[in-house]
Order: sequence, then structure tokens, then C-alpha cells
Amino acid sequence: AFDVISGAQVSIDDTVRGCVVQEFLAGREWAIDTVSCAGEHKAVALWRYEKRAVNGAPFVNMCDELMGAGGATEHALIDTAFRTLDALGWRWGPAHTEVKMTADGPRLVEANVGRFNGVDFKLFADVCYGANAYELCAL
Repeated sequence: AFDVISGAQVSIDDTVRGCVVQEFLAGREWAIDTVSCAGEHKAVALWRYEKRAVNGAPFVNMCDELMGAGGATEHALIDTAFRTLDALGWRWGPAHTEVKMTADGPRLVEANVGRFNGVDFKLFADVCYGANAYELCAL
């Protein structure tokens, strides 16, 4: 499969060739929304994704569940997000990092720096956590 993909045309002008190969990650997917100020990261929301096979699609996102961050699993997920931001040199502003908890521990899926989750979660964070990303940005 790699040989077929790596030799395929991937742009209109045919100047770029290649592909990225990612390990298959089995496990529950989570998202960690953070805000950073001068390189200090604060987790402002931890979401657990509920995905299922639906209508022939291998996974469809059914919901994002706002979770507490008190356990060892949650701490490992947040730590992975923080280490990812450090590795990227992200020092200022919001980020939305997606991580899967696998049998071998947390594994990065993607990092979306410069934005939060697409869910408007200010009220959730105020009620569940006692603070929100907007207030934490100002501290």
C-alpha cells in the first residue's frame, strides 16, 4: 500500500510526492483543550469521545463528554497534551489536542494549536470546573 500511495500524484502540479504513515491506534479517543501563557499550559477541558460504526462508516463521532481530570488516566492524557505543546514550541493561546489511550499508554492523534474544541463549552467549564479558558487566558 505504501508503494502505491508514495508513487501517486498528490498535487495538481505534481511537485510533491510521498505519504505519511501513522500507526493504527486502538483505544478510546480523548481531547484536551488547553490555554498557554509564556509556555505555561493549563488544561481547561477534557473530553471523552464516543465513536461508533454507523451506516457503513467505521467511526462516527456520537458525542463529546466533558470529563473530570482526577484519575491517573486523565493525568496521563493531559501530560501528553502538555508535552506535545512543548515539543511544538507552543507558548501562547488555545490548543485542542486529541489523544488515544491505548494498551501501551497515551498516543497523540493530532494537535490543533490556535483553537479549542468546536463545542461552545464556556458554561460547561464554569459549572463543572469553576473557571473557563477565557478567564484563564487573562490570568
